[in-house]
Amino acid sequence: MMEETERRRVLQRAYNEEHGIIPQTIIKSVEDTLRSTRVADARTPREKESALQRVAETRAKYSAASERDPQELLQEIEQEMRDAAAQLDFERAAVLRDQLLELRATVEGAKGNGGGRAAPSVRALRG
Repeated sequence: MMEETERRRVLQRAYNEEHGIIPQTIIKSVEDTLRSTRVADARTPREKESALQRVAETRAKYSAASERDPQELLQEIEQEMRDAAAQLDFERAAVLRDQLLELRATVEGAKGNGGGRAAPSVRALRG
């Protein structure tokens, strides 16, 4: 492990010398750091509870929806996932993503395509 680190360090130094680069430490103020994390910090305990409640409601909504057309349900969940992510509600978006993956695996298994395959990856959602 240490040999690999040293090997990379030597390569980086050679590259820097060849291109006239002088490495410098990143200097950030406390304000910059606080500003970059303010979205996560902006949630109050009440907002966090509200987010957890929405996640629970979403789970209940889709677990009771087994009689609906699976493709329609997949589209609806995916749209809600994207909306949640756009609103920076990443906890809810992650729950919806997981439900979407589970439902897709179930639908594929029901079609006879599942045959022991693993559930589709997150990349499959982006396709």
